[in-house]
Amino acid sequence: MISMVFLTLVIPLQAKSSSKNSADLSVSLLSGNRNPTICSGSSVKLKADAGPKQTVKWFTVPVGGSPVGTGKVFITPTLTTTTTYYYETYVWGIPIGPRTAITVTVIPASGKIWDKTYGSTRPEGVWTIAPANEGGYIFGGTRFIIKTDEDGNVVWQNPLPASSLILYSIVPYPDGSGYLAGGLTETDSTILDWQIFKLDNAGNVVWTKTFGGTGLDDLLEIIPAKNGGFILAGISESSDGDVSVPNKGFNDFWIIKVDNSGNKIWDKSFGGSGYDILSSIIRTHDGYLLGGRSTSSDGDVTDGNNGSFDFLIIKTDFHGNKIWDKSYGGSSQDQLFALSSTPGHGYLLAGMTSSTDGDITDGNNGDTDALIIKVDAHGNKVWDKTYGSSSSDNFTEIIGTNNGFLLGGYTWGANGDVTDGNNGLSDFWIVKTNFQGNKEFDKTYGSSEADIPWASLGLNSKSILIGGESMGADGDITDGNSGSTDFLVFKLDLRCFDKDDKRESIANENEEEALEATVFPNPFSDYLNIKLPGSDNGSVSIEISDLSGRTVAVFNDINSSSDRESLINTSTFEKGFYICKFFVNDKVVETIKVIKQ
Repeated sequence: MISMVFLTLVIPLQAKSSSKNSADLSVSLLSGNRNPTICSGSSVKLKADAGPKQTVKWFTVPVGGSPVGTGKVFITPTLTTTTTYYYETYVWGIPIGPRTAITVTVIPASGKIWDKTYGSTRPEGVWTIAPANEGGYIFGGTRFIIKTDEDGNVVWQNPLPASSLILYSIVPYPDGSGYLAGGLTETDSTILDWQIFKLDNAGNVVWTKTFGGTGLDDLLEIIPAKNGGFILAGISESSDGDVSVPNKGFNDFWIIKVDNSGNKIWDKSFGGSGYDILSSIIRTHDGYLLGGRSTSSDGDVTDGNNGSFDFLIIKTDFHGNKIWDKSYGGSSQDQLFALSSTPGHGYLLAGMTSSTDGDITDGNNGDTDALIIKVDAHGNKVWDKTYGSSSSDNFTEIIGTNNGFLLGGYTWGANGDVTDGNNGLSDFWIVKTNFQGNKEFDKTYGSSEADIPWASLGLNSKSILIGGESMGADGDITDGNSGSTDFLVFKLDLRCFDKDDKRESIANENEEEALEATVFPNPFSDYLNIKLPGSDNGSVSIEISDLSGRTVAVFNDINSSSDRESLINTSTFEKGFYICKFFVNDKVVETIKVIKQ
């Protein structure tokens, strides 16, 4: 499960207040030749770069054809599909130079940019999604690893190593040299172990490592560790082999620190006499947070048990030493599947519940409901929220946005909090909330078959990939089916929805696309310069994150009304790739990739 860490380091710069009039929801102003994005059913105002004595004509073809408009400003008709316009400038009626293209990208009314299925006649499913080092995406799961471009087209597709059963997690190496992937392997007919392997950027296996004992050991998550290497996280039933601490019950949480070559540095296990099943791990500003479900009330589980499975989180330092543990639930089943950090060093926990008592105070819509719980930096519950229908509902993913959360999961229902209908059996279900957990909108995507998501990747504010498995070939699935369950991935842009079910204005984003920041040197070492050009864009914020999505620095409310250059001390940054995101009035307007050597 992919999670987003919001703020780990805040470095304030001088801030000045700025204001800006909001633009019309269906007509937006584009400065220069930037390509705007609008919602389906909207129009947009385009502006040509032309001198005071030049005239302009607008066309829908690059050469020839009849003009569809004249003048330096052209308002398009209402658009429902992405359309390219071309303007031609004239002096004394004579055209000067070739026509200039401006593409208006139209977000479909459904929010779906594309869907892709990948598979064979055997069962497959997506369990992990990662950004590719050279652009595009990496999908992993049952039987295959697939690299695609940004439109989901296959660049390469490789089978898992011969002994691998399933791939649960893949992350890029911070230095861009490849990927570390991991999951479950069968070492003989009775033993299941963790397996990790390094891939180069072409998908070739560089090396493999296995970890485990004589019991069942299952690797579920990999995240980059502080100061290099990786943290592997999953479950273990073993008390021997690579497991340093004897098993306390049926399953224990188990984490291993490895270096960049896959060599074990240390391992830790946590649990009680019951079932303790890890589902997610995130890196925090001061350690790691492990999450899953538990039936234990002894051993390392000191916060009791409310009945059946409870949410269980365990906080550790960077060496894997336990700091505290907390359990949450009611008298029925409560199962945690995803974690995310929140502003102020709190955490959001997501999963499912069938309880209506104990820590579950928001009621139940019927069967199992999707559940989120907000806790503070010490694990104390702040609030809980349930969402669902009269059928089964579950959250498996959390993606942080600049103003709340996108929660991904599945639903079998079409009533209650599920307002976008159901295509049949289970659908992918996306719920957007604010930071207080109040629902703003929900969307369903699927077919007449069972469609279940297991992985997600946040691309920018309200734009995501979500993947899983499906046997469907109808409804929202337009890419066919290979004959069994296939990898299924949706690319979604959800900016056109809000809690009032009105289009969110992308007009402001189009106006703000004129920001042209400069980041240098690239590559950088101990210092990084960021220069903002003079403009009237208003308040600018900068977020720097690594390729895992972990935010390492934030600069808020910078006024860009005059040229401004800032020198950032990056001596504490680890070597590797970083993403600099520039926000204007809380909208991402520019993204620059840099590398520290």
